Amino acid sequence: MKTESIYIQANGLRFHCITAGQGPLCLCLHGFPDTHHSWRNQVPLLAKSFKVVVPDMRGYGETDAPRNISAYRLENLIEDVHGIISAFDQKRAVLVSHDWGGVVAIHYAQTFPETVTKLVLSNAPHLGDYVELLFRKRSFRQLIKCWYVIANQVPYLSETLLSLGNFAIMERLVKLYAVRKEVFTPEVMAEWKNILRRSGLRGGVNYYRANFLRFRDFFKGPVHHAPIPCPVRVIWGEHDRSLEHELAHMLAKHVTGPFDIKFVQNCGHWVQQEAPEEYNRHLADFLGL
Repeated sequence: MKTESIYIQANGLRFHCITAGQGPLCLCLHGFPDTHHSWRNQVPLLAKSFKVVVPDMRGYGETDAPRNISAYRLENLIEDVHGIISAFDQKRAVLVSHDWGGVVAIHYAQTFPETVTKLVLSNAPHLGDYVELLFRKRSFRQLIKCWYVIANQVPYLSETLLSLGNFAIMERLVKLYAVRKEVFTPEVMAEWKNILRRSGLRGGVNYYRANFLRFRDFFKGPVHHAPIPCPVRVIWGEHDRSLEHELAHMLAKHVTGPFDIKFVQNCGHWVQQEAPEEYNRHLADFLGL
């Protein structure tokens, strides 16, 4: 399968994207500390029926990485997605997403529901649900699991530590949050690191810094309670060390269209990379591929 590396302008930034295939638009949105490389096992499948676009998100790889923390506020990330869709002269798209890419995707679908035909969410919470689980339901298990969110608030700490020794600490954390650790071969990790080396990790860490203290916005903001009318499938690695299962189930209250959850057993946080065959089966079934 032939892929193309291109650059587009969207929301005032230059985005690096991998594209493949022809047809309706499908965006694959990665999370932290990932890159477009995380969707390598899904692109061939999706390209059979879609024009697949896999951007390095704001702050990653060869995409622009603004220095101001405020540039990574959720509303800017939402506008990035809207701008990418427009850059391809499209008005609607399928969104396939993981981690922070999923956070952006679900809030984007609430903000611009008319532009999303179908939505796939993987190991990613609605931020209002995250706040509710921590502070209204007082989940001690989720509080313990969010230690890294708090650590990321310390200036320069996370991006410095994670980059030390050719990203050695980052690689250990990736494998810590995986169940099927064997998929992260030296070759896979080398490509991952090569992409991150171009921009560093400050941009990715700033997603946490820019949105950490905005609890009221995510819990009470009217946009973040808007219904999502399109079909939604959640594909969730069952043994996620960072997110409780309850967050997957809580997503249902935001969706008025068809909704279901597929838990992938014996799988950690990096679901589309750890279990690509099972993930792709759920993807193909949902998208009619």
